[in-house]
Amino acid sequence: MRPFSLIPNILPFLFSWILFFLFPHLHLILSEIFAYLPGFPYF
Repeated sequence: MRPFSLIPNILPFLFSWILFFLFPHLHLILSEIFAYLPGFPYF
C-alpha cells in the first residue's frame, strides 16, 4: 500500500481550487503590485 499514490490526483484539484479562489482577486493583487512600480499605468 503506497500512501503517496494520492498526491498526483490531489495536486491538479488543489491547483484548480487555488486558481478558482484567487482569480477574482487577481486583478486587485496585480494592481497593488504594479502600483509600487514607478511609471506603470494603473489598472
